[in-house]
Amino acid sequence: MTKLWAICRNTFMQTIRQPIFVILIGLTYGLLVLGLLLSTWTMSPTGDHKTTDQKLMINLGLSTLLTSGILLAVFSASSVLAREIDDRTAMTVISKPVPRATFVVGKYAGVALAVTLAIYLCSLVFLMLVRHGVVSAASDPIDWPVIVIGLSALGTSLVLALVGNFVFGWHFTSAVTWIQTILMTAALGSITFIGKGWMLVPFGQDIGVQVLLAILTIYMAVLLLTAVAVAASTRLSQIPTLLVCIGVAVLGGYHQLLFGQWSESNAVIKALGMITPDTRYFLMMEAVMRDKPITAVFLATTAGYAALLIAASLAIGAAMFQTRQLEPRPAASAPTGVNLLAGIGRVLAAVMVLVGAILLANWQELTVDTIILACGMLVAGIVVWLVAGMFGRGAAWSYWLVLAGTVAATAVSAGAVAFPRPMTWLVVRLDRPQLAGAAALSAAAVLICLLPRTRRHFSSSAAD
Repeated sequence: MTKLWAICRNTFMQTIRQPIFVILIGLTYGLLVLGLLLSTWTMSPTGDHKTTDQKLMINLGLSTLLTSGILLAVFSASSVLAREIDDRTAMTVISKPVPRATFVVGKYAGVALAVTLAIYLCSLVFLMLVRHGVVSAASDPIDWPVIVIGLSALGTSLVLALVGNFVFGWHFTSAVTWIQTILMTAALGSITFIGKGWMLVPFGQDIGVQVLLAILTIYMAVLLLTAVAVAASTRLSQIPTLLVCIGVAVLGGYHQLLFGQWSESNAVIKALGMITPDTRYFLMMEAVMRDKPITAVFLATTAGYAALLIAASLAIGAAMFQTRQLEPRPAASAPTGVNLLAGIGRVLAAVMVLVGAILLANWQELTVDTIILACGMLVAGIVVWLVAGMFGRGAAWSYWLVLAGTVAATAVSAGAVAFPRPMTWLVVRLDRPQLAGAAALSAAAVLICLLPRTRRHFSSSAAD
């Protein structure tokens, strides 16, 4: 337990010292305020635009908290786990000795504490904006206590952190985080008693309990995605980890749409639906919009579901970390563009394999053409997976293969857009906007391959 706490504390302090941590918090503040300003365009059938504007602002705010939580989880987990593995600092900790499972759980606990602190700060700002309300008309009063007290707390925290950094040598990012936590908490606490006219009001006026409960469910989802990010970081770099977390969030948010309709007739889809987290239970935007109550039983069930998913994610992460080689890599670390292309290639390969497996699992409707298509998708997926893996590791032959493939894809898609008649077979399957998008993406891949840093990376890998 002492080793676990030491890893957790060190990870927490390391995370809140990262500049990206404060930058993401500040960016979330700005997006929350922007959501308040953009929520004045609703149309209510009853004419009560004030209520619908307020609900839209709450919906945007909860979505912003979720998005910010995903980004914080990914960048924090990659900074304290994937980077430590690449820099060989993780080997020093493991050699203490510290069990690898303890190392992963301690890293998760530290990142989760840091993300909790960030979500808490962003939630304070969100609740201030909920209390202020949307200004739907020029006659609506401005909530000056929220503006004056909130901005004073924020400005004072920045000034104190800067003074402490120059005079006492405080670390700016961690200092501003702690000072904001104290001052913003005091600011919201005072605002809950002070009304718009600087008069005393009942505690928590204009801040509904349902909003607090919706924030709590969003926080559960963030903790789950933090566990996914930590598990992915044991094997993947920052960009692939981000893609994994976004994929889990999207698949979970559309769980019923993706897996509910065909799960009864297809065993593969049913299995995917069983292992994919259903994050709809954590997203209470619709409940707030429709004024549906969030009950205590639902919260307890959701919390238990989140705990099981977190435990499963950490178990998978610990299992993957058990066989992870921590010795120094023979080649230099790959550039971000190379990691991005390799990650996208792996995602496309996984999708092709899944599509092939789904087609074969639907045995009642199998035809010769379907079998050929499914087998082709399986083979192509395996080949793309292997090539993407070698590309990420810096194999020179994979560079030329990817470059040739992206150039060919750019030429074909751009040619279909410019000259649709000779390529009717392709235009029939994809419309011109889709072909233009494919041409733009493949052209971007070509540019990444032609960057000097990318070419130097593969040249050095070949020399090694």
